[in-house]
Amino acid sequence: MPHKCPIKHAACCKQWRLDNIEKVKQDIKQWRLDNIEKVKQDKKQYNQSDNGKKIQKIGIWKHRGIITDDYEFLYEWYNSINNCLNCGVDLINGTGVSNHKHLDHDHTTGEPCIVVCGHCNLHILK
Repeated sequence: MPHKCPIKHAACCKQWRLDNIEKVKQDIKQWRLDNIEKVKQDKKQYNQSDNGKKIQKIGIWKHRGIITDDYEFLYEWYNSINNCLNCGVDLINGTGVSNHKHLDHDHTTGEPCIVVCGHCNLHILK
């Protein structure tokens, strides 16, 4: 019988999950297998959201060795730049060369330096 007090009920449920962690993991795994299309759709929808794009971009930066104390600030600064800070060309978000945004960084220290276009990132700043 559930507890009348929601706090006691929540604590009881939490303890049950801790005591049955393997069953909980198996149930989650089975639910994902049974709902594979929903999981894919939810993931795609999240990746297209503002927060999903931010998490992806920061993850890419970390993977490429960019190091900072404040990734949130770096992301906001990066998004506020609309022109290459080297040649002035209009920038677009995305991947590739040409006028796509690139966050140049010091490959020794990992510190971010400047937001540039793909051309400047590959040719001028080397």
